Amino acid sequence: MSEEKKIEKINHYAQKGNFKKLSHFCASEDSELRCACAVALGSVGSEEARNMLISMINDPDLATKKAVITSLGKIGDKGSTEYIRHAMDHSSDAGFVELCRETIHQLANS
Repeated sequence: MSEEKKIEKINHYAQKGNFKKLSHFCASEDSELRCACAVALGSVGSEEARNMLISMINDPDLATKKAVITSLGKIGDKGSTEYIRHAMDHSSDAGFVELCRETIHQLANS
């Protein structure tokens, strides 16, 4: 199956709230699929989506980590702040740290 088809499936599973199927993509060896999964979860907005994103917050791929932070901000649950702060404190990437700061600020004002 092509990567494009897999991303379509990720979006379909997210829209349907099929977290069991999404979890396979979130744990994929393919960083682009993990990143797509993080983006899709941000559009779901449920507690289960938030929990899956938090489990992905230390992903080794920077693009995926950024997608996780952005999606947590999109969901808007202030309870995510401590996880975002922890990820920020353990990163040396200036862009990632700035994204975390912006997201924490966004959550504080939501």
